[in-house]
Amino acid sequence: MGKFGKSQPVKRVEDHRFLTGDGRYVDDIAPEGALHGVVFRAPVAQGVITELDVSDAREAEGIHAVLTCADLEAAGINIALPGTVVENRDGSEGAKPLRPMLARDRVRYVGEPVALIVAETLQQARDAAEMILFDAEDLPAKMDLAPGGETIHPEAPDNRAFDWHMGDEAAVEAAFAKARDMMASGDYDLVVMDEINIALRYDYLKVEDVIAGLEGRTKGTTAVLTGRDAKPELCDYADLVTEMREVKHPFHSGIKAQRGVDF
Repeated sequence: MGKFGKSQPVKRVEDHRFLTGDGRYVDDIAPEGALHGVVFRAPVAQGVITELDVSDAREAEGIHAVLTCADLEAAGINIALPGTVVENRDGSEGAKPLRPMLARDRVRYVGEPVALIVAETLQQARDAAEMILFDAEDLPAKMDLAPGGETIHPEAPDNRAFDWHMGDEAAVEAAFAKARDMMASGDYDLVVMDEINIALRYDYLKVEDVIAGLEGRTKGTTAVLTGRDAKPELCDYADLVTEMREVKHPFHSGIKAQRGVDF
């Protein structure tokens, strides 16, 4: 690769054979007599399943199996998908709801697997999927990434999987307390709180507490707050707001971030 720094680009070597028709895919090397599977997926974002009838699909030509969550459970299969449980900032465990391989009782997103059709050919599996009778009582969909809204998993109140953090909140609070005292002391003409907007972004500080600290500064003391993605409330309060715009960056010349310079 020849360059220095982290995150070096790795040149792709597979594209030529894909573009010239020489690529090999699993479907090209399937053994003779291999069966084909198609997953029937939820057509709605969230709802309680009121009907799931796969009887016609099971009778279709070439079908070897049509499996639902109930079939997996009846066979003694563990239906739970694996997942990592993250510890909350208070030391408790994050949410760990059951996430079944195939939907059970309700669906929670468009495309959630509901049934698996196994057939002699791919087309037979697709045709059988069209025979599945599915209906659900629609529930309000959760369409954003913010906490709150329609509950998706009861085990995750407010739709929050976990409350995770990094860094040292106590150190951030102590640093701002010192800056607040400096602003109120009258001993300083200028107080710079470098990258404080990052601390605000990750909720290490409350924006109302920062504004209260700014309100308490003595006359003649100028406060400068830096960092990306400033809170709207802080921008509204500030007398001057600037935005950094890239004019030239060595990254575009192939120079990556360097330890001791960029991080």
